[in-house]
Amino acid sequence: MKLREIKQINQRRLELNSLGYISRRQLREYLGCGARKADRAWDEITMQILKEGKTISPFGLDPKRVMNYLNLTEAQIEKYASKGL
Repeated sequence: MKLREIKQINQRRLELNSLGYISRRQLREYLGCGARKADRAWDEITMQILKEGKTISPFGLDPKRVMNYLNLTEAQIEKYASKGL
């Protein structure tokens, strides 16, 4: 990921949250990492969903699950985005 893109990661996270779901490719952008780490995170999140007895949407993951995985809240993301981080 380019430095320019990393500086705007929280703005991009807000955009992805507004979609209502996050695909595998979008998860890379959300986490700011490569494909391997994003795939591991995807697997961990989906395993957690399946353990709860719920199904995984064909559209992708719920952004709240991804924020929970990162221990972030939407308020924190908005705060960081407003600061340009």
